[in-house]
Amino acid sequence: MNDAARRQRPAEDTLRTRFGLTRAESRVALLRCDGRAPKNIAETIGVSVETVRSQMKSIFAKADVRRQIELVRLLLNNAAPVTLERPKP
Repeated sequence: MNDAARRQRPAEDTLRTRFGLTRAESRVALLRCDGRAPKNIAETIGVSVETVRSQMKSIFAKADVRRQIELVRLLLNNAAPVTLERPKP
């Protein structure tokens, strides 16, 4: 992930508050925003691919989207991003 994408990445708390996601759903949504595939997400967090797919369906319903690209776009464009500023010397 490049620096521009990192700056746009929403905070987990923002996703939970704004879209009503659970902690698990927020984690899956953020990993999807990072461009990870469901299989990779499942391996990363130690759950089955079916669990990730189930959580993605729930996320879609809560965010009122139908496709993953719509979800990623919604989260990156409308959620308050985490500000990652470089330390000043």
